[in-house]
Amino acid sequence: REIFEQHLKSLKLTQSSTFYSQRLAELTPGFSGADIANICNEAALHAAREGHTSVHTLNFEYAVERVLAGTAKKSKILSKEEQKVVAFHESGHALVGWMLEHTEAVMKVSIAPRTNAALGFAQMLPRDQHLFTKEQLFERMCMALGGRASEALSFNKVTSALLCACSAEDPSVLTPPSRGTGRPEEGHPHCLLHGEAVWDGTWHRAHLLP
Repeated sequence: REIFEQHLKSLKLTQSSTFYSQRLAELTPGFSGADIANICNEAALHAAREGHTSVHTLNFEYAVERVLAGTAKKSKILSKEEQKVVAFHESGHALVGWMLEHTEAVMKVSIAPRTNAALGFAQMLPRDQHLFTKEQLFERMCMALGGRASEALSFNKVTSALLCACSAEDPSVLTPPSRGTGRPEEGHPHCLLHGEAVWDGTWHRAHLLP
């Protein structure tokens, strides 16, 4: 919060810097000083492009979204069928996240392709938390796989959108095993916990990668 206060001093704001710094600190736990400066700069630029005389809440929300997910990639046009799949996929993340106790609160769902290679994303309200219980990790993984479940139930198939979810939405909890296109067709997906340990779907068998 204190870092945001320093960077906000140079901006003309609609409300007090304290009002914005508290909210922005809640949205960006673990962000570096450079990330925070980038958010403030992006918000100011967005306000100028929109013709605002001061920086609004919507400008900061745009800036946080841009730093987290990249800019909307207007040149990447999805077909109607692909848009439908992505919509169901992202809705699956949001629905599971909404229903479970230990997942982060859902803020926004988008199916606009992003420059970070994601075809869509579900933005959550992050927690400044570093230690997790088994139940918390399990529910976070359930949320990460909510898109896969939604596709399987709705279309009776799973697309490569699963890889985008694994790598872009919660890389600290769940990432694909090979960073390619391979995945198990049956049973539990083999995943990496924090990029180090392979988990085979049970809490009794995990081993570190060589």
